[in-house]
Amino acid sequence: MRIMIHACPQRMWYVKGYLVPKLREQKIRLKDIEIWEDTSGLGNLKSCMKGFAWCGAHDSGATWHLQDDVLPAADFAERIKALEDSEAEVVCGFRGGRRDGGRRLRGNAYGGGMVKPEDMWWSFQCIRVRDKDAGECAEWYFAGAGSEGPLSRYRERGEGDDLFFKVFLMEKKPGVKILQVSPSMVDHISEQIGGSTQTHGYKAEAKRFPDHGEHADFEAWLEKKKGETVDR
Repeated sequence: MRIMIHACPQRMWYVKGYLVPKLREQKIRLKDIEIWEDTSGLGNLKSCMKGFAWCGAHDSGATWHLQDDVLPAADFAERIKALEDSEAEVVCGFRGGRRDGGRRLRGNAYGGGMVKPEDMWWSFQCIRVRDKDAGECAEWYFAGAGSEGPLSRYRERGEGDDLFFKVFLMEKKPGVKILQVSPSMVDHISEQIGGSTQTHGYKAEAKRFPDHGEHADFEAWLEKKKGETVDR
């Protein structure tokens, strides 16, 4: 199963220094990890859609898409394998909500199970998408989707990759089978590694992440990085 890490240059120190090595520790092959770095500064939306287009052109069945600010669970690889036979066409591996305790929660913040496209949100920290669907979403986007109407402001700002995918499913694949897993397969650590554009103005956190030492290991590694000259 292929994994694509969507990364901005400011976070490559974390992606290459910790995230990829942690995936490798779980016996995920290096050749199955694709780092999609936004070296041209396209922004998360357009860069994501280009990554989707690449997946569509290099169809391997399905790809797990990770953001560059996630901490994988110790059993991440095991859970990927356990989900291989799932009938779901989309699998959301992150169950999120607002870190500040606000009430603005979306459907996948409330629990696991099968959900509708309109219930998806904050899922792009960790999501499995069929490569065929990713390619079709990218084609829809590059054909001008969201140029007018409510999505236009996101398109102009170059953000909202998760929102565009949500609307794509609602419009083009309303009967799609989406599985929201719980507990979360990754945690969201944007504040600790920096480099974020903070486009939303608020932060999503994993509502259920059974920490089995993942944070302690990460924090110990991060402590060692202090004092080093790191290009972020």
